[in-house]
Amino acid sequence: MTTQEFDVTVDSPHFDVQLEGPVLQGTQGPPGPPGPTGPTGPAGPAGSTGPAGPAGQGVPTGGTAGQALTKIDATNYNTQWSTVSAGVSPATTVVAETAYGQASAVGTGTLYARNDHTHGTSARELPTGGTAGQSLTKIDATNYNVQWTTVSGGASLTALQQGLLATKVWSSTQYVWPTGTAPDANSFTNIVFIDPAGTHDPKTSTGGRNVANDLWENGNPSGSGGGTSLLASHIYNPATVVNFAASGSTYLEIDTTNMTVTFTAPASGNVIVVLTAFAQINNNSTLGWGLRIGGVDVAGSKSEVLFTAASTQINARVSHHVLVTGLTAGNSYKYDWTSARTFGAGNANTSYGGNSGQAVMEVWSA
Repeated sequence: MTTQEFDVTVDSPHFDVQLEGPVLQGTQGPPGPPGPTGPTGPAGPAGSTGPAGPAGQGVPTGGTAGQALTKIDATNYNTQWSTVSAGVSPATTVVAETAYGQASAVGTGTLYARNDHTHGTSARELPTGGTAGQSLTKIDATNYNVQWTTVSGGASLTALQQGLLATKVWSSTQYVWPTGTAPDANSFTNIVFIDPAGTHDPKTSTGGRNVANDLWENGNPSGSGGGTSLLASHIYNPATVVNFAASGSTYLEIDTTNMTVTFTAPASGNVIVVLTAFAQINNNSTLGWGLRIGGVDVAGSKSEVLFTAASTQINARVSHHVLVTGLTAGNSYKYDWTSARTFGAGNANTSYGGNSGQAVMEVWSA
């Protein structure tokens, strides 16, 4: 230990100590133990909002129901909405009766099946060919033996070209078909027999037949509608063409003011009503005409009068003959002309006036 000497001066009663001389520096003691943790300080203020990040790679806008998200190219996220068509079916699936664990071909290692059941059958592709609007139909009872077919309904176009109504004319000794062959039997219910001389009753003549609802156009001015006398008629011929477009299978009145006829039932209670006007159809559609009285269809009056099984348009002036029976003699009846599109979705128009000419309604006694 090193000692130092100091000079001390004391002034009573108070004293100050003044040390003069060199200071003695002791050695540094060991650090003291850590003090206790102080309390948590208050929260600092919130920082400012940072800048917006780049847009993410989301689903593109647009597209329609049923479309799928497809790649445009190999670039990441470069996609679009696309209509995906059906893929090609494979010629076969898993080969039947292949032993479990055994590949069907060496080195492929892809086609396996258990040996206790058939694991797939041959796929059948659709036949080639066909045109727009055709349907797939069976050729016979053999499985998968099918073909593309044009399916039509109603009267055939051939029958319509033979006169719209089934018609036979008197030729020398008998009634004959104008084209030499009978029209499609599905296209008509009755036959109109045309006899300019008016002397050959179809009921008893060769080539005729005895059917109640058949009509006899016998060349007699008083019976040109197939009956014996004209009871009433109505002609409507406006200055400009009027088209009544039938849009459904329900028969509706065309015009209850101008396309109607009123008559008094004859003693027989039977009449023949003749409707004549210009008609136009297209796109595999059928036009039907009929009669109504007081909003109720006249029984047996509704019939298809023009039909096309193709996308082409047909225009023709058509006459529709209706035999009505069971009327009360002497009573007055008012018939409205009705129309419907009985098949298809194309135009089915009844036209009159202007270049289309008159719409004529005739009632003959029968």
